[in-house]
Amino acid sequence: MSAIAEVTKLAASIVANLPIIKGIHTAEEHEQALALMDLLLEDYDANLVVIEALSNVITRYEDQTKEFEEFNNRQAELVPAVATSLPEHLPRPHPGSVFKRRVLDKVNLNRATVAEKIGISTKHLSRFVNGHAPVTIEFARKLEAATSISAAAWMNYQVAYDLYRTTKVHTDPEKILCSQF
Repeated sequence: MSAIAEVTKLAASIVANLPIIKGIHTAEEHEQALALMDLLLEDYDANLVVIEALSNVITRYEDQTKEFEEFNNRQAELVPAVATSLPEHLPRPHPGSVFKRRVLDKVNLNRATVAEKIGISTKHLSRFVNGHAPVTIEFARKLEAATSISAAAWMNYQVAYDLYRTTKVHTDPEKILCSQF
């Protein structure tokens, strides 16, 4: 069997066993996807492919559903200000390091207690603090509730970090549309 056929068969098996991977259509499915994400993060390396796919499904739902529309609109207004406040080539911290500096280092609580107060697993908190887990809208809301730092601020930290991280991707000047004008 060719490698492509094997991958196709594996993908079909994942979809059969995890139909939510095709898309989230309700708030209940969204909650189930977030709970599943927490479980998958317990063994990040082994679950990386499914984590990435599920993350995309969650993001797509959060970008398209009415429930997050107001937040997304506010976010759209704020992001350009953050993105242009400093040149993108200047290093930006991962939101987890901001959380560590602004919250963890200032409270007298162990990480298990902090994770419980936020409503996430200790493993997820550890991955976040160490820069291996991103801030999603839902996670930003949890951080806001636990820290009183706005969800928009947490999303802005994530966007600024992602923009910085992707500046290292080289673009072929021949493929840039604006260069044609």
